[in-house]
Amino acid sequence: MKNIAKLVSAVMVVCGALPGQTSARENSVSGSVSVGPNYTSNVYLSDKNREDEWKSLFAPQLTFSSKGVTDTVALTYAPQYTYNHRREDDETMHNLSFAGDKGFSSRWKVTMTGNYASYDNLFFEPLSGVGWQSQNFVRASAATQAEVVRILAPEELPWDPAMVYSVLSKLQRNYVNSPAVQGQVDTLLTQGAGGQREKYWTSNMGISSVYEFAEKSAITLGYRFSNQDYQTGVTADQVEHAPSILLSYQFNQQWRGEVGYELRQTSYGSINSGTYVVASEDSTTNSPHLQIDFEISPANLLFWNYNYEMISYDGVSSDTTEQGGHVGWKHGFDERTTLTTRIGSSYVCPELGEDERDYTLDLALSRTYDKALIALNAKGLTAEAKTAGSWDKSRRSWEAGSNISYKLQQDLSATGRLSYGQWDSWSYGYDDSSYDRLQFGAGLSYGFMRWFTLSLNYDYNLFDTADLSLEDYSEHLVSIRLAAAKELWRW
Repeated sequence: MKNIAKLVSAVMVVCGALPGQTSARENSVSGSVSVGPNYTSNVYLSDKNREDEWKSLFAPQLTFSSKGVTDTVALTYAPQYTYNHRREDDETMHNLSFAGDKGFSSRWKVTMTGNYASYDNLFFEPLSGVGWQSQNFVRASAATQAEVVRILAPEELPWDPAMVYSVLSKLQRNYVNSPAVQGQVDTLLTQGAGGQREKYWTSNMGISSVYEFAEKSAITLGYRFSNQDYQTGVTADQVEHAPSILLSYQFNQQWRGEVGYELRQTSYGSINSGTYVVASEDSTTNSPHLQIDFEISPANLLFWNYNYEMISYDGVSSDTTEQGGHVGWKHGFDERTTLTTRIGSSYVCPELGEDERDYTLDLALSRTYDKALIALNAKGLTAEAKTAGSWDKSRRSWEAGSNISYKLQQDLSATGRLSYGQWDSWSYGYDDSSYDRLQFGAGLSYGFMRWFTLSLNYDYNLFDTADLSLEDYSEHLVSIRLAAAKELWRW
């Protein structure tokens, strides 16, 4: 409740800065609601333990927005209610968000955002087993994954669930080499066995001030605050503060430069599981960066960037330094077709542990049509780890994919997506970790009777692995949504 009060106070502060000419304001209240089922054919992500699952979703939303001559304000409340028919239980999420901006002059603008969300969900159901369970980590909630990463590989924070497979080898290695934390990790990855619920809330706020001191040149001061509080489980509370500064300057018609710096301070609360107490291990991250753009012609842009990050821990975790750079080229064949290529390298140097360097290549091609958009992308990576004074290959991967959207009729549109990739890790002293992933999806969306939209989405995932701690699986995902949206009032 304190965080809701802080968010409401922030809204009042910004609204207090709005001009007094209420007659010039445009205010509106709009509402929407979405209902429909979700189907998963393989909830355990395991061909040995296949079981399907249906869920029913109800998601209303209410938004108030106000627009003045020099400012805008928007406040949105969007709860989500889900019922799991297989487990015969419900899950609830409440989300309150705020966004506002105020122009104090033609060159100076201040923006502010805030978000508060609370979750009351079912814990994932773990597979049985003793010791490190990669499959359970893959299936765990994002909050549980982030806590495991904080314990075993804190340099991978902030956590992105999309990285789940890329860190498995590192987590397994660190788990085997860290017997003191194995009990805590085991608890995290098996705590859903008794059917407990996972309750927590998150809040964040951001404010930035942008002053344009010359054409296409500006200085930006920013500050971010985030807080996570867990009422269940053995997941640590987290508070983060991150002030930043960004300076961009257009030297001439061709050259543009950007330099920025962010200081991120993260602190965690202690955990008392009843059998042991885990002390907080706070961290400080310094992140400067530099980018240079050179426009050869209106159709050709070269860019170069350099990033540096140093993470210092208060506890026993190894301080880590990472630096890297990328060189890229963006080329427009015509007004509808764009190609972007980028090559880069990074170097990770932990205070305790093995240095690692990697090399990456990214390609992206997009083409727009009157009724369609096609995007193709591909990326590859190879990495080396320094062991016993020599560099050995440790990881490599490649992935290619495509996305397409097409407007079949005025009220009917279709989407499609396809991707395939291979990942390999070795030289860790354990079984090689390798896997292939194939993903395919398609969707249809139909609008009718002015306010209604009916959509159908289907996804297929195929996972093939030689890693003994993982299992092959395939799954089908289907979702059907009926949504209605309407402006309720305007004054």
